[in-house]
Amino acid sequence: MNLTTIATRNIKRRKGKAFLLIAGLAMATAALVSIVSIVYALNSRVSDELDKYGYNLAVSPKSQQLALTYGGMSVASYSTNQEKLLNDNDLAKIKSTAAGRISTINSKIMQVVEVNNKKVLLAGIDIAQERKVKKWWQVGFGAFPRRSNEVIVGATAAKRLDIKIGDRVLLSGKPYKVSGILFKTGSQDDEIIIGDFKQVRRDFNRGHEINMLEISTKTSNDIRPLAADLRKALPGADVSLFSQAVKFKEKAMSRLVTFGMAVTLIIIVISALIVFTIVTSSVNERRREIGIFRAIGYRQSHVAKIILTEVFLISLAGGMLGYVLGYGLTQIIKLFNQDFKISAVPSPALLLLALIISVVIAMTAGIVPARRAANLDPVDSLKNL
Repeated sequence: MNLTTIATRNIKRRKGKAFLLIAGLAMATAALVSIVSIVYALNSRVSDELDKYGYNLAVSPKSQQLALTYGGMSVASYSTNQEKLLNDNDLAKIKSTAAGRISTINSKIMQVVEVNNKKVLLAGIDIAQERKVKKWWQVGFGAFPRRSNEVIVGATAAKRLDIKIGDRVLLSGKPYKVSGILFKTGSQDDEIIIGDFKQVRRDFNRGHEINMLEISTKTSNDIRPLAADLRKALPGADVSLFSQAVKFKEKAMSRLVTFGMAVTLIIIVISALIVFTIVTSSVNERRREIGIFRAIGYRQSHVAKIILTEVFLISLAGGMLGYVLGYGLTQIIKLFNQDFKISAVPSPALLLLALIISVVIAMTAGIVPARRAANLDPVDSLKNL
């Protein structure tokens, strides 16, 4: 009979204690698995947000009172107390200051127009440049504009204004043709009409005005240095980072992770105490058994190996169960929050991590009781026979 067989039979004889050990270890590993899965999901979400947004920076005129927003940014063209708007000279300054750090730059002019007795925001932009950045833009019906007097309409705006493909609409008296309707994007693009930048400026007598400039940098490392340089070059403008809101979420996520890991650490400590207490109790109950082993020739190392083998086998079961519970918990969370991009496929790496953590907890907590068992005096252990 080898040591592993003895350990396995001992586990079968003491099912109650084995169950308690497995439950304690499963609790710790389940907490760890769920925390790691959620952290990974949140990180993926933040990365997707940064990629999805397209533009990194926005330059707009400073204003005391803002009445319009576009893409989450304030637009100053209808402020009652504003400094003068940006213009083509400011665009030239930005290109000069950027010194090759810009991937795409798009000038935008905003105009409130009336369509079918309803007010809506008309955004004049370079649509070709916009499509390079907003690769998710898709026209559900129709096509992107081919002529300067054609516009595309956001899905929400089209529904609210009762606009269809091919309609000729008057935007505050100016005739335009609707060439297409955008698929829903989940952004403010759904609520506006989008036309050609030069055509909108010309039709509404906006001269060389620019309401906002959106910039996409070549690398993420260029964002903050370029923002600082633009603030110096354009003291009369606001330079904002589109990623700031996402960074705020990232910071909040970091705090959540810290809290989650602290809770996990507490659970791990509790699990280790449970293992230590149960294994110590088991050793005390088996003094006579250990005495017999020693009397028939088992060495101290053999006794210690039997105890640690039991703990090891139980820790593997606890790790497996903990992984299943933790994975199940993340899938339940996913059902209630579709933003969590938790993989539907079990992760071998995460399973391995769960097993390692469970084994480390159990073996660390089981070393002291195993040594005590090995050091028991066989004569004292056999006195009660």
